[in-house]
Amino acid sequence: MSPRTPIDSLDDIASLDFRRFVSQMLTNLARGLGDPNVAFVPRTHPTGGAINFVRLPLVASGDNVDFPIPAATDFPDQGCTISSPWMNVRISPGSNPAVSGTVVWSERQIAQDQAILEGLSDMPAAPTQPVGRSAFNLFVERYLAASRGQVEPTDGAPAFAADIPPDVLWVFRHSPQSTRGPFANSAERSMRRLAEQAVEPYAQLVTALIDRCLGSPGAVLSYVGILDVRDIAPIERYDVK
Repeated sequence: MSPRTPIDSLDDIASLDFRRFVSQMLTNLARGLGDPNVAFVPRTHPTGGAINFVRLPLVASGDNVDFPIPAATDFPDQGCTISSPWMNVRISPGSNPAVSGTVVWSERQIAQDQAILEGLSDMPAAPTQPVGRSAFNLFVERYLAASRGQVEPTDGAPAFAADIPPDVLWVFRHSPQSTRGPFANSAERSMRRLAEQAVEPYAQLVTALIDRCLGSPGAVLSYVGILDVRDIAPIERYDVK
C-alpha cells in the first residue's frame, strides 16, 4: 500500500483521500470480479493475486524519490493486461478470479490530467516519482521570482518555464499567493484539494478500465494519457478542477 512500507490496516492510511480511493476501488473490484471476498489483506503474496495500491505525492517528504512500483505477475491461464498511467495490472477472470499488479494514485498524474483537460498541449508524460523536497523549494523560489518580475523573460516565454516541470508549474498557477504563509504550503494544499475532488471520478476511471479488461480476455489494453479514455466515458467526468 505504501511505496516503501506495507500498511497493515486500511485505517492506517494517513491520507484520507487515498484511503477513500482504496476503499472505493476494493468495493468496485469485488463487484467487477463477482467475488464478495475481495478485501484489504496486507502482504498477500503476488501469486495469490495481490493488487498493490501505491500513493505518490506531488512532493516527497525528503529528497529520496525512489518509490518502487510492484510489477504484475503472469497467471498460467489467459488473462488480460492493462497498461496505463493509473494502473498496470493483469486480470484473470473465471471461477477463481485473480488480479495482480499496481494501482497508482499519483498526484502528479492527476495534475497533468487536469492540465490536459484544461486544453494545454505538448504536455510530456507525468513523471512516475514525486518531486524531491529541495527541488520543489527551488522551483517555488524560481516561480515567485519570475512572477514578481525579478527574472527577465527570454524570447517572450517565462524564464522559469524551462526549469519547472509542466505539471508542477500548472499546480503553481492554480495556487493562491498570500502573505499569510509560504507559497510552497499553498501549492501543496491546492494539490491536496484537487486529489480530494479526484477520488470518486478516478475510482470510476480505474473501475471502467477493469471492466473493459474483464470483457477483453487475452487483450493488452494500453492507454498513454487521459484523452485516450474518451471511448470509455465522457472525458468531462474526470475534470475535477
